[in-house]
Amino acid sequence: MASSSLFQSPSFSLKPQKPISPPSTKPHFTTTIKCSSSSSAAKCRDNIRDDAHSHNTTHTHHFSANYVPFNSPADDTSSESYSLDEVVYRSQSGGLLDVQHGMAALKNYDGKYWRDLFDSRVGKPTWPYSSRVWSKKEWVLPEIDSDDIVSAFEGNSNLFWAKRYGKTVLGNELWVKHCGISHTGSFKDLGMTVLVSQVNRLLKMNRPVVGVGCASTGDTSAALSAYCASAEIPSIVFLPANKISMAQLVQPIANGAFVLSIDTDFDGCMNLI
Repeated sequence: MASSSLFQSPSFSLKPQKPISPPSTKPHFTTTIKCSSSSSAAKCRDNIRDDAHSHNTTHTHHFSANYVPFNSPADDTSSESYSLDEVVYRSQSGGLLDVQHGMAALKNYDGKYWRDLFDSRVGKPTWPYSSRVWSKKEWVLPEIDSDDIVSAFEGNSNLFWAKRYGKTVLGNELWVKHCGISHTGSFKDLGMTVLVSQVNRLLKMNRPVVGVGCASTGDTSAALSAYCASAEIPSIVFLPANKISMAQLVQPIANGAFVLSIDTDFDGCMNLI
């Protein structure tokens, strides 16, 4: 387990975020962008992002998500609720918050529509849908602008055929999902792209946030530091002293995180967060 937290400062300010453009009225199709050998990496990246603006998906319904107290009933509009753009950690009772999507708007499109839409995005170099997470953007973080997304094209990891084990032990076919070939070698990249993307959005909206911190024994700190480095967002990592391997310590340091080795266990680091 691990947890992350935003670090706030009332005096911190960036330029206001540009207004989020409404979805285009054109259906979504992907286009391959080729960069010549003389093109710079930054130019290629800009081309991919620019192309995304002309290939938005048509939706007549507004999709949304909010923070609600954990275990709140679905679509219960009378309960406590917060915008995902607020910096809030706990419910009024002091309990955990969960993300709840507006299911009514999603249900206006049937299963075939969603399958066809998601299948049209997978495996294509169209920003940000090359990521298996963001290929389902409407179901993940529907109100974020694609320009604010921080992604390393996570997901799409292979299924490996465990032929002998499946046959001899299970008596059946066995395929193993290998998440260790992601950007940092951890499945936590799949969640971290969402967290850091939302923080990136908050910064552009002048919210009082200066960085992100986490308590970790390895994988979370690797994922957090990598995505924060990509977005140029400060990251702070609390690690229990002498309880993680050197291999786990390398990534947050190499990614420029401020790493604190605390003379406590993981729970002690969590208390600091």
